[in-house]
Amino acid sequence: HLRRVWDLLAAYLPMLLMALLAAGTYALLQATPEPEEPRVERPLSSEPDFFMREFSVRSFAPDGRLRTELFGQEGRHRPDTDSIEIDQARVRSIDENGAVTDATARRLTSNSQSNEFDLTGQAVVLRNGVDAKGQATVPVRFESEFLRIFTEPSRLFSDQAVLIVRGNDRIAAKGLDYSGEKEQVVFEGRVRVELTPNKPESTKP
Repeated sequence: HLRRVWDLLAAYLPMLLMALLAAGTYALLQATPEPEEPRVERPLSSEPDFFMREFSVRSFAPDGRLRTELFGQEGRHRPDTDSIEIDQARVRSIDENGAVTDATARRLTSNSQSNEFDLTGQAVVLRNGVDAKGQATVPVRFESEFLRIFTEPSRLFSDQAVLIVRGNDRIAAKGLDYSGEKEQVVFEGRVRVELTPNKPESTKP
């Protein structure tokens, strides 16, 4: 059972993480206007210096295929922290095999280097996979009220309840710390695992 839990995490959590990071980083950078040259030095305000309302940003592969989409009800930039906040954010990433990863949250926040992302409030990451033969695979879903994602090095962290669902398999814990560099997952608190038995292979008489 423990081996199967690790296989589930090792195989699918990195895909969820990297697909979301690629989509979020590119879309956020494209949506951010070029900063103006400072005219007079003055203390930076915490008040937003620009807004985007009911917006969407799309990027395409060289062959014209849609690669990423970022939707938001409202986006704003805060000069004092040089961060971007997006309300009711939804990020969609489509890889070269056609697998789709969707991430939603009530708020998405990116730091100034676009290498740290916070998904706050009903954060959900859903991976609808496709195998090498083009056949659909079992979707994987990650849920938490808070999810922090780092790109350098790759790390996925939550200090709140997390739930990972793949088919009828479920893993629930009070927190999670995943290191992509070490390929190591640490769960916090009590961990509840529900695994469905593997179907025995049929044998011919």
